[in-house]
Amino acid sequence: MDNVLEVKSINKSFGGINALTNVDLDFRCGEVHCVVGENGAGKSTLGKIIAGIHTPDSGEIIFQDVSYKELNPAKAKELRIAMVTQELNLMPHLTISENIFMFEKDSYKNGMIDRKSINQKSEKLFEQFNLSNLPPVTTKVANLTLAQQQIVEIIKAISQKNNLLIFDEPTTTLSITEVEQLFTLIRSLKRENVAIILITHRLKEIFEIGDVVTVLCDGKIVKSRIPLKDLDEHELVKYMVGRDIKDFFGVKEELEIGQPVLEVKDLSDGIAFNDVTFTVHKSEILGFAGLVGAGRTEIMETIFGIRRQVAGSITLDGNRIEGDSIKSRVRKGVSFIPEDRKNKGLAISLPISSNMSQVDMNLKDRLIVYEGQFGAKNLEMVQRLKLRYKGLDQKVTSLSGGNQQKVLLSKWLSQNPSIFIFDEPTRGIDVGTKTEVYDLIKSLAKEGKAIIMVSSELQELIAICDRIIVINEGRVVASFNREEATEPKILKEMIPAK
Repeated sequence: MDNVLEVKSINKSFGGINALTNVDLDFRCGEVHCVVGENGAGKSTLGKIIAGIHTPDSGEIIFQDVSYKELNPAKAKELRIAMVTQELNLMPHLTISENIFMFEKDSYKNGMIDRKSINQKSEKLFEQFNLSNLPPVTTKVANLTLAQQQIVEIIKAISQKNNLLIFDEPTTTLSITEVEQLFTLIRSLKRENVAIILITHRLKEIFEIGDVVTVLCDGKIVKSRIPLKDLDEHELVKYMVGRDIKDFFGVKEELEIGQPVLEVKDLSDGIAFNDVTFTVHKSEILGFAGLVGAGRTEIMETIFGIRRQVAGSITLDGNRIEGDSIKSRVRKGVSFIPEDRKNKGLAISLPISSNMSQVDMNLKDRLIVYEGQFGAKNLEMVQRLKLRYKGLDQKVTSLSGGNQQKVLLSKWLSQNPSIFIFDEPTRGIDVGTKTEVYDLIKSLAKEGKAIIMVSSELQELIAICDRIIVINEGRVVASFNREEATEPKILKEMIPAK
């Protein structure tokens, strides 16, 4: 295979912290090169330097034998290098087709965007990649789910006939079917001799789609270009976290399940789900499986009070709460850790301390609340969650994904609620932090808390949960005890009948 791009002696720091140190790496045509490592290892920074989003402090980028000290987005586009980032780069007020094609020169006629043409081209792409499950191409992006927006971002990148494509955690919001569609696209790109850089935390995907893997740790290369055929999952995890993880999910202690905490009966929002009934008890971890769009998140948002319910009842510790405000539900012991932490869980531009104190401050009835009064509680959470940070005045946006998730967890842990609702709690975080989250969830159950865990990773549901409920097209279709739950059984119930 021919090299399409090399990086040589790349260094990059942010605020005195080294993000990349003397990184040398090459990427080849028709190859899927996986770049892995814990959060903060420098993976996304490397991808953004190649895509021209970040400027290296030193080093060079060699593209097709031409050396550059740096790239910018315009030059990267000219060289046909594109990156699908974790922070989606879509314009919500525009349609799907406008987002895909509006920056292409041939999308305009007489100085005006040719909507008929771009709509037809978008529809052709949807048909080519079997994306009939997406809304019409004339739909505004603001009306799409997070997963649907991710697919639009991917299609936008693929449509541009690139030499090199960088995918940064592309599957975190996608369903099993959508991941399969993406991998089919990647294999077709390989046949067209496109170089692929895949940044991901999902080990199963690395071995399914990757050719070689490079491991980063603290901005330095630990292992470079290891052929995946010569590696197993156990060895890769050891390279990534610097220690041996014999049991990735840890041991699930059998606890005595207590009294009912949350009882949901015949719950409906009239749009995404209907007639949902279940109960979760003290010391129980109840999992929810289902495809993206099945209604899992909408059910949890309704329980928390974000969405309006049209039927059914919600009972917490024996008392009906469906008429309560969100603030009232929180005071009574409900917590919700959302999937989309950056847009729905955190005030991303504010300091760590402000985010940690957010729930405390919102629950106060006084007009003037001093953030400093929660300092001791915040420091306790920092220690409990082993947060990696420079200071509590550091902005959350500067933290890695795993540490952002810890900040989000901290503001709810500090409330000591009776029920925790986790929606995709390990999405976009590294192997080591995932293990910490699993340990935290199990420890909360041991303390007598009721836990609801929504996840698209069936392995973690099977390993962590006492029961698993399957949601299919907005309805409960199956429930499995821990002893009887297997991936094939759950998958069979998840897939809608044709």
